[in-house]
Amino acid sequence: MTVQGPYAVVLREHRGDLAQPPSSLLEVVTLPPQKLAAGQVRVRNLYQQVIAASGDLMFETAQIRVPAFRVGEPVYGTAIGTVVESRADGRQPVKPRALICTTRVTPWRRHL
Repeated sequence: MTVQGPYAVVLREHRGDLAQPPSSLLEVVTLPPQKLAAGQVRVRNLYQQVIAASGDLMFETAQIRVPAFRVGEPVYGTAIGTVVESRADGRQPVKPRALICTTRVTPWRRHL
């Protein structure tokens, strides 16, 4: 599958039982392009962590002390990405040379 532009991995429906494969509940959706506001940066996720608990978070009520994923919203997790555009200083968008950043709980998107 090739998706152009910004996209997100979204939970399509909650998991019904443990036999249901988690991958059957996810879909990739294209997001509308958004302009950066002053003080924002755009990050392109390069790597996103998937852990065993991710499947548990697909139930409507999680059995662990982490918020469950919500239907229609991007699933989240730790990610490593690169800043592709920045207005962090409030001026016009600039393309940084190279900057890698890590995020703890971020939606799984191509561009944030």
